[in-house]
This record gives sequence, C-alpha cells and structure tokens, in this order.
Amino acid sequence: MHVHTCLGSLNDPLSSYWGSFAPCISGWLLKSTTEFYNHPGLNLPIWFGVNCFSYSFGGIMIFFVLPDKFWQRTRFPYRTFAYLLIFVQGPLSFMADYVHMTNDSIFHVVDRFLASVMAILECIKIISLFHYVRPITFIACSVSFACTIGCFMNSQISQSNHDATGFIFWHNAWHMYPVVSTVIFSTEKWVLAGNVPAKSSFIRADIKHSSFTSNNMTASHLIRSMIRIAKESCTRNSCYNNSMQKSTPRTIGAVEGPNFE
Repeated sequence: MHVHTCLGSLNDPLSSYWGSFAPCISGWLLKSTTEFYNHPGLNLPIWFGVNCFSYSFGGIMIFFVLPDKFWQRTRFPYRTFAYLLIFVQGPLSFMADYVHMTNDSIFHVVDRFLASVMAILECIKIISLFHYVRPITFIACSVSFACTIGCFMNSQISQSNHDATGFIFWHNAWHMYPVVSTVIFSTEKWVLAGNVPAKSSFIRADIKHSSFTSNNMTASHLIRSMIRIAKESCTRNSCYNNSMQKSTPRTIGAVEGPNFE
C-alpha cells in the first residue's frame, strides 16, 4: 500500500473518497513496515544514511538564506519549522529509512506522519514567500518542490516493485531538495542583490503587508512611510525649484526713496 496506489483509487468513478482513498492513506500512514521488510538483498550505502540528514541541513540554512523581509513580517512559524527539520525530521528519516528500512518499527509511522505535515508546511512557506522574493525565485522554488514530490512518488513506485536500485536513486533525489532550495535562496539573497526591483514597488508592499502582519503598526510608522513615498515621487530638480520659489521674497510695492521734505 503506497501513496500512488491511493491516488489511483481516486480515478475509479465507482469509489468514493471515504470509501477508498481515506482508508488507503490512513493505512499507508499507520503501516510500521516497508516493502523491503526482511528483504535480504537491500544493501544501503553509507552516503544514503548521510543524505537522510539533508533536511536537518535545510533547517539550519533557513536561518541564513531566507529574505530579511520574510523574517520581519511573515506569520509563518519559520523558527518552529526549522527546529523540527533540524532536531526531529532528519534523525527520524535516518532511523526509519536507513537503520530500520527492513525492520518492523514505529519509526516508519512517525516519519511518514511528520514528513506529510512538513510537506504541507513547506508548500505554505513557498506561497507565503510570493511577496518577498523575485518572481524567478518563486518559480524556481515551486518547480523544485513539484519535482521533489515527483521523485518521492517514483521512490514509492520503486519500493512497491522491490527495485532497490531505483529506490535508492529516487530517495536520494528527493532528499536533495533542501540543498537545491538553499542554492535558490542563496542566489536570491546574495547573487541577485544588485538587481533589486523598483524601490517604489517594495515601499507599496511594505505598507500593504505591514498593515496586515505587524501588530505594532502605529500612526508614526504610517506617516514615515508616506513621507518616504513623497520623497521618491519628487525629483531633485522639481523639489529644488519649488523650494527656491517658496524661499524667494515677493516684492509687495515699489521701493520708496528718501523723503526730502
């Protein structure tokens, strides 16, 4: 019983969601073994076990590569998300996929459940990044996440076919997602730093999102933002000419000469 078989049940017009798909998914989540249970010929290389900690690496890099605006304004629980990746998801993946891959273990149940929750949170994280990164970065994140799900599905198919070589390849492929994600965000933060979009668009985004995501938005913050926008829209020459016109005194009447009477 695997995810791809559960998804295939949705294509059956005679089956219902609660009648086939939900029991299939719950059975997959609660299964304490894999298709390689007591498999005598499964020899996992050491780098397979090391790669299980790739999501711990991704959790560490969250603190370094995410955009500063995302840290300051988002409601996404990025700290909890990062700590779960570092201290829970990585070790769980190592225990379930490397140490107990051919054993009956509760680690398989916990690993599947947490990985499913973290995948949903990762999808929410990517969506919440839309306003804080460049379009090319958002597209790259979305495509890489979709490819990761595809690699996971292929690893499940290989596992159901008892294809050890295919399983090792696809399992390591979808565990490379944290590395790819780190490269994408590092490029966004440091390589593309010189190609910043128009500042006025960022200012509008600042005001729009701070009004919804910041609990400390005060009238003084709003006034400072409005002054900053006014300075942006006022060119140097026009502002200078206006200031000169205001500072030049107007001649009210003719200059009176001396009175000799």
